[in-house]
Amino acid sequence: MDTPLVETVEFRGHPNVSAIHRTTLEVTTEAELTPRGHCIIGVSAGKGAAGLSDAMKAHIRAGGRLRFELRVGGRTFEFEGWGSRHLELSDATSIVIRRSSFVSPRTVAIRSTAAAADVPRAIVSELRGGARGLLIISAMAPDPIRGTP
Repeated sequence: MDTPLVETVEFRGHPNVSAIHRTTLEVTTEAELTPRGHCIIGVSAGKGAAGLSDAMKAHIRAGGRLRFELRVGGRTFEFEGWGSRHLELSDATSIVIRRSSFVSPRTVAIRSTAAAADVPRAIVSELRGGARGLLIISAMAPDPIRGTP
């Protein structure tokens, strides 16, 4: 990869952020969050899966490796995931990152190393207070040992 391929998604927290889901993590363009949205860590996101650049979508659909960086206040949480040729990336409302290999129009990455329940509780606390956050998605070269799945 000659030039870095990076997407930045701005969002804000909400009092109902619980971040207790063990298999998914989500940000949504919706402004509100019910107490049942256990995987949602942010609302009022700047884009959903459909809003990603064509270059990022191509990397994801090629099964590319991704690094996710969650920045809230002065805190950062990083994890990785993988794309898949099966991902539609067509949902305009949500970006969902999954530990499993389940795909839907909202799914941006599968086989993630983290989910909402893994987000440090200090970050979750800030998000409950309505803090602004960034989800930075970076395309990565294949792991030299694992390669591309």
